[in-house]
Amino acid sequence: MKRLLLLVPLFLSSCGLGDSPEDHLDSLYRQRISNSKYVIYDFNYAGDFATSLDYGGLTFLDSSAVFSRDKIDKLPSSYFVGKPVAERFHLLLLNYGQGRESPKDTSLTPVREYTKKYNGVEVAVTEYKHTYGSATLDTGLKQYRFERFQETPDSLIFYSVTNRYGGAPAPAMAFVKGNIQAVEFAGDTVAYLEINRAFIGRGSVYQSPKPFQLVSNQPIVGMTTFRFYPRKTVRAVSLSDIGIYKKVKLQPVKEPLRD
Repeated sequence: MKRLLLLVPLFLSSCGLGDSPEDHLDSLYRQRISNSKYVIYDFNYAGDFATSLDYGGLTFLDSSAVFSRDKIDKLPSSYFVGKPVAERFHLLLLNYGQGRESPKDTSLTPVREYTKKYNGVEVAVTEYKHTYGSATLDTGLKQYRFERFQETPDSLIFYSVTNRYGGAPAPAMAFVKGNIQAVEFAGDTVAYLEINRAFIGRGSVYQSPKPFQLVSNQPIVGMTTFRFYPRKTVRAVSLSDIGIYKKVKLQPVKEPLRD
């Protein structure tokens, strides 16, 4: 019986329950901050077992430090209000809460505001409750194609834009830096640029108890994800890493030797 009891914790640890040291760094992106010694890492650790959970988010590190899991002081959100600049960092946190919510739970005013230090960096956090229901035009995934782009110190502008899925057509679209990620294929080729943008306002949503009923003039607090696919090849090197997350090259994961 004692032998059986000893095997139980060994089995649980081998299944990857909890924070497993066997989890590996699946992706790592980094953006630099103007006039700051800090950089921002967007990381994701993938569990190696079916019962393992992915672990990801943002963290600040000194630019001279080498990224490692033990140095992470995870930020409460992954969305910056405006472009991050030295000594001024502001995060927006959408609190999705627990369980079923009703429309009255959505407010267009913050439910909490506070400041806290993460790895020695003071960050302002503004927290909202999310919208109950699905917005039709203002949140969700929007996909576009573009012909060319222009980068300025504070923004990224796309030209000759056409709708690919879910978005309204526009000849040009501009976004403030801070929440832009250049998602790469192999060989430094940009597959698409992904941009998150918060929407806090009123619009039309699908609501229960009639999920297919469109209700107008409803409060919406949510996130829109834009993906811009280039018609021509774009190299990551053509983009700066100030205010734009660019991929950090990872060393291949070595398989353990087996008898």
